[in-house]
Amino acid sequence: AKADPPADPVKLAIKKAAACADWDGTSVPYGCEDYKTLADLPALKDGAADATLVALLDDPDSKIVSLAAHALRSDGRKYRDDAALAEKVVAKLEAGKGDDSLLENLAQAAAAVDAEKTKLGPRLLELAKKLTKPNVRASFISAGQFHNSDLLYPVTAELARSEPNEELRRAAIGSFWVGTPSDKHDEVCKLWVSIGEDPKTPESLASSATDYAAWNPNACDKQFEAIGKVLDKHLKGKVEE
Repeated sequence: AKADPPADPVKLAIKKAAACADWDGTSVPYGCEDYKTLADLPALKDGAADATLVALLDDPDSKIVSLAAHALRSDGRKYRDDAALAEKVVAKLEAGKGDDSLLENLAQAAAAVDAEKTKLGPRLLELAKKLTKPNVRASFISAGQFHNSDLLYPVTAELARSEPNEELRRAAIGSFWVGTPSDKHDEVCKLWVSIGEDPKTPESLASSATDYAAWNPNACDKQFEAIGKVLDKHLKGKVEE
């Protein structure tokens, strides 16, 4: 008789972690030993288990889905270039089912998809524009501006300029620190300065935008004088308070 095939170590580890005591299924059970075993699992690293993780996004157990999405976000690599796997991840995010932590993990995983290789650029762009939960959209923008900077730049720049939700606007402003397109550094510096100068910008966002410009001297050298004036304005405001 043929021996049974060995059990998939990733599936086994996720199943054990899903059974962690006192875990309600949100985020991940960081304090649980079975979760720590999963997080350190060699079979998970460098995208080796991407196909398994994507398949587990359809599991009926919501805890298994949450763990698979988190692992995909943290350790996934190969799915990003694989059109079939990437499409399933994007479709899961488009469906919008699950709690916020699950959707945030899916948002980061979907945003890391290679838009050109998978031909999923139009759908990624739609998600950037139309995700309804600000925290989920913020996660998508933060990751997407790093992985697909040219594609998402017009959407992210508009969010940075005028988005009324502060969490989402903060994510857009900060995403350019690591996700500015190669030909947009001067434009982004001007954008950061204009946000800092605008009296209608909430103080914390104005300070953040100005700090990004000030701490980026190589790219923002042309805006040096303007940055200095904005920094002086914010410092005087804090002293007067």
